Amino acid sequence: MNRTTLLSALLMAAGLLAGPAMAAKQAEIQLQATIGPLINVSSVTQNVELSNNGSGNITGLLDFQLNCNVSTIGLELLVTHLYLNGDPSSSDMIPVDNAAGIELHLSAAQPINGSQLVTGYATTAEFNKDNGAFGAYKTGRIDVESTQDNELLHQTVGISASWLHDGDMPSGTYTGYAVLYISML
Repeated sequence: MNRTTLLSALLMAAGLLAGPAMAAKQAEIQLQATIGPLINVSSVTQNVELSNNGSGNITGLLDFQLNCNVSTIGLELLVTHLYLNGDPSSSDMIPVDNAAGIELHLSAAQPINGSQLVTGYATTAEFNKDNGAFGAYKTGRIDVESTQDNELLHQTVGISASWLHDGDMPSGTYTGYAVLYISML
């Protein structure tokens, strides 16, 4: 055996010199990422101070922050009566002005499916807390669609609501709640 043949045999054995062409082996994995719908809502201010001069309606602007990766959602608002010292068993109560309804303030969305930015309450309801059930009114669903370029809903939603105050109430702090429910359409 000459030196060239011996050197070729050693290089082939070491894998440094290609012998007959061999097909490359491969394995593949297909990757997929599924992004599910994300709907988050939070209150901008935990406590809203409602002011009143002694009689007449008490109104408030309630701000909620929406962060949704969908372009259309349904909104429902529950507003409770205001009870003296936050005690729902108290007979001293300032009722929700159910005739006035609510008004939505949207900066980057519009109503769809026949929904309106001003709407009345659809049903009576209760909102249960540790100290009892707060009487309430709840709107029907208000459908909205994003007008943002990316079709997502990232914005503050302002909601105007009001309560009836007849002026003949004991002084003190009257407490209630507002709850915004979000559903995917």
